[in-house]
Amino acid sequence: MRELDFKGQGPTSKIFNNCVKVVESHQPLAGQTPYIGKNSEFKATEDIIMPLSEDGKVVNMLFVTCEFIDEI
Repeated sequence: MRELDFKGQGPTSKIFNNCVKVVESHQPLAGQTPYIGKNSEFKATEDIIMPLSEDGKVVNMLFVTCEFIDEI
């Protein structure tokens, strides 16, 4: 997990912990994450995190997609 670059997000952030869950469980995860950033009009993101593997065993990549939500 040390190779993940979250631009200031670390083990205390929800998105970081969701990525860890996906790596450990080898299962995709979908959810809503509170938005923390410069754009005050966004309140949350709807995100999907999917595990990827070059050898079919070890999750060594994640495919992450998100939609920014301006109202909850």
